Amino acid sequence: MNSLINVLSKHIQNYQIFAKPDNILITSSSQQALNILSIMPFPNGKSNILIEQPTYHGMIKSLELNNIPVLGINRDFNGLDLYELEKLFKYGNIKFFYSIPRFHNPTGTSYSKLEKQEIVKLANKYDVYIVEDDIAADLDMNKKNDPMFSYDISSKVIYLKSYSKILMPGLRVAALILPDLLINSFLEHKKWTDINSPILSQGALEIYIKNGMFDTYMKQLVNLYAERMGSLKNTLLKYKHPRIKYNIPESGYFGCIYADGSLKHDKTLNSLHHKNIKIFNPAECFLKEYRCNNYFRITISKVNSKQIMKNTPIILDTIKKYLA
Repeated sequence: MNSLINVLSKHIQNYQIFAKPDNILITSSSQQALNILSIMPFPNGKSNILIEQPTYHGMIKSLELNNIPVLGINRDFNGLDLYELEKLFKYGNIKFFYSIPRFHNPTGTSYSKLEKQEIVKLANKYDVYIVEDDIAADLDMNKKNDPMFSYDISSKVIYLKSYSKILMPGLRVAALILPDLLINSFLEHKKWTDINSPILSQGALEIYIKNGMFDTYMKQLVNLYAERMGSLKNTLLKYKHPRIKYNIPESGYFGCIYADGSLKHDKTLNSLHHKNIKIFNPAECFLKEYRCNNYFRITISKVNSKQIMKNTPIILDTIKKYLA
């Protein structure tokens, strides 16, 4: 819908995203956008896709199902190795680098301004595109935390923002900002994927943004998630263990606990399951050659502060029990 695109072109300026309406495309989900970007050819003529390890499991599954050649680069609580990234950009035949710079899934970490600038600089130097998945932009309390897209002067950054995750999964609407050279190929692939994205969902989102309800809801949600993250962090601060580390951001969807050592992971998850605590299996966020079971993604979107303060010590005690 052109009317929604015009609304979005103004709305995304709140995130320091300035793009012409002609460069904004609507997809049926961020997953659809990632799938199309993975299979379509790029102007740089390269074939490998580079992903952070760990990363969003839906991206990994899409690459596996489409038999796309993929490389990984480690990302932990300290970020990633920029020297290793440069080596991969230079010699890895990288078509694009898929990254979640802000409130990373599953670690909850965010890149610094300098890291984002350096990554964009390297992408331009070695003719590598970046797919920036900014799924939690609305939850960022720091309005000066600009996306990588804002540092791009060479049309190398593809910006992706889902509206389904933040509002409701069934909405199935995402916005994608593409460089001019990629638009025609993307539209051709999308046409034979679903013909059109859902019109009713687009209309609903347009109304929701125009009447101010979106911004009102976001303010409430940011405060709510910040409160929950605060409860999680305060609970963890009371628990000291030399080999249990954690990253808890100010907001976002995910906090993360890391167990440093040999862990009986399956027994840990089963024990928590019997205590009615469900934790996503972090192994799904890794390529097979990077597989690690020592991460525990803590999702705060479906629990309140009281539940967080009650269950977090149980999670930690269970990890400690099975950590050799």
